[in-house]
Amino acid sequence: SEWLLNKQGRGGQGGAMSSKRPNPNKGPGRSSKVQKVKTERNEGSITLGDVKKLFQRTAGGYVSTTDIMTRFNIPMDKAVNLINKLLKRHRVTLSQSASGEAYYKWVEGDEQNKMKKRQTKMRGLSQEQKMLYEEIEAAGDKGTSVRDLRYKVSSLQQRKINHLLDSLVSKNLIKWVRTIQAKNKKIYMLIDTIPSRQVVGGPWYEEGEFDKDVVDKLFRVAIAQVKKRTAITAKELASIINKSGLLVNKKLEEMDAEFILSALVSDGELEGIYREAKFVSSTNIVKKENTGESLPSKGRDCVYRIKKGGLLKSSFTYIPCCNCPVSEKCGEGQEVNPAECVYFNDW
Repeated sequence: SEWLLNKQGRGGQGGAMSSKRPNPNKGPGRSSKVQKVKTERNEGSITLGDVKKLFQRTAGGYVSTTDIMTRFNIPMDKAVNLINKLLKRHRVTLSQSASGEAYYKWVEGDEQNKMKKRQTKMRGLSQEQKMLYEEIEAAGDKGTSVRDLRYKVSSLQQRKINHLLDSLVSKNLIKWVRTIQAKNKKIYMLIDTIPSRQVVGGPWYEEGEFDKDVVDKLFRVAIAQVKKRTAITAKELASIINKSGLLVNKKLEEMDAEFILSALVSDGELEGIYREAKFVSSTNIVKKENTGESLPSKGRDCVYRIKKGGLLKSSFTYIPCCNCPVSEKCGEGQEVNPAECVYFNDW
């Protein structure tokens, strides 16, 4: 296991041992050198494996500086030296308790690689740029606005924040997207982050606005695929559309495909059939083909085909709101609203 520290202070400046082990096969006095290496390792060295065991044996996996001093019987300065080595090599992460005491947690393979990549990205950034980057990183796929950043980084004025954000965008570290809640509002997130549906509203929104042309294209593709394959599931349709390149820089989820197919059921173009040969209507009720007995359809896998009859009839079937893919975003004063709804007006 790799040497991190020699408790007797031999092997380099400040008691640090070189990570390169001596080669006992070179030079004179081979047997004495081998014996010396063994003695140092057994009596005076702290290896990476020793430190890892300490973290593994500690409740919760968190270790303090005091824990390291106690376990290895070393003074504060050597414990700090050891911790700095671990931090530099991305072997541990630093956190603080409510009282302000520092604690460290061991980092395993994948997380360690992520930390290295993150450090590479942040190399060369100013302290102010790093502050903003970390806040944007913490916001995840929901992103954060300039207003939120002003509140979280109160030491910076809005003009300065805008300048720093522009610099991070130019470095290809972050990006901004428009939100469906307010199309003129910019939300910032890391460059490789896929925005959540709460922010961008799914594949039928573009720059915060509902795109009817995209929905119409999806309808046509769905009908064409059903005719070509006789029947199709929402999962299959989503996979076909994603591979086709129809949606640029977007992904059609299975639930999105389900909305499209359900809307076509409401329009009388398709019908949904369970794999057990039971029929489903837009009211989401299963009807046995022979007895007419109704059963809940939850949990069953539904396939869609060109309508051949056998569906339950209901006046609600023809109301566009019942199967609208953006009904959750619809409301008075919203970007999507009944007063301006194309589907509602046609109905």
